Amino acid sequence: MRPQLPAPASNGTPYPALFVRAVLRVLGNEGGYVNLAADRGGATAFGISHRDYPDLEMRNLTRDDAIGIYFRDFWRTGRYGELPESIAIKLFDLSINMGPSNATRCLQRAPLACASS
Repeated sequence: MRPQLPAPASNGTPYPALFVRAVLRVLGNEGGYVNLAADRGGATAFGISHRDYPDLEMRNLTRDDAIGIYFRDFWRTGRYGELPESIAIKLFDLSINMGPSNATRCLQRAPLACASS
């Protein structure tokens, strides 16, 4: 089954192709609404946590809402579109799972780890 492409941004502009590839990968790993007691982030929807977005009602968050958040708060802020595709997609995914600062540190340390092996 082919993944459903995201609707255009709220202003009607299509998302950049690289972002679409990256966000489809993320959404392939992140489910819809989940509220697990063991999750420190609290309720989550499509990988967006209540801890990080306390003003959002996670149960009502749509896939398109999550895509808009990912574009605004992660993709554009992190400037992932300026990176080579393979790095941009992985760093974007890491940023969502471990936070942008930790993901960037991981990327910065990778060459050192490779050089020492």
